[in-house]
Amino acid sequence: MDGESDSDVEELVPKNNSTSVVWNYFGFYTTDTDQTNVICKICKKENVKATDGNTSGLRDHLKRKHQKEYAEFGLLMKRLANGGKT
Repeated sequence: MDGESDSDVEELVPKNNSTSVVWNYFGFYTTDTDQTNVICKICKKENVKATDGNTSGLRDHLKRKHQKEYAEFGLLMKRLANGGKT
């Protein structure tokens, strides 16, 4: 083991007042009270681009780095567009 326990890994919190489902895949460290350092929950990459609340950079990260989750995200978006119907 590398000596790091689950309690040593800082939990990520969701974006305040977020409306886009893409935020399900990203979060912030609890110590980042201004929520400026976007973290990918999948690969833990820090500083994923979300300029001025724009989620295009988040979607691009999913598309380039996490194809499975990007496909899942696409299905969620279709469901929302259809009023929650599959």
